[in-house]
Amino acid sequence: MPEKTGRMLSENVPELAKASWVSWVEASRFDPATAYAAFDRHTFGDMDPHVYKTTDYGKTWTAIVAQGSGVRDMLT
Repeated sequence: MPEKTGRMLSENVPELAKASWVSWVEASRFDPATAYAAFDRHTFGDMDPHVYKTTDYGKTWTAIVAQGSGVRDMLT
């Protein structure tokens, strides 16, 4: 993903702190308007999961993992 695209992506995600790294983006195989993105903030001491979904070609993003959901606990 080009740097400009990653920067634009993180700016459209609500409640995501600036300077968050884009870990991955996965496009849906079934709906061209749907994609998923994960962000990494461990370098800032933030170990919470930041995973989002868009259904409008990236104009808006919704968190799909609630903070405190235990997702991180399941991975350890």
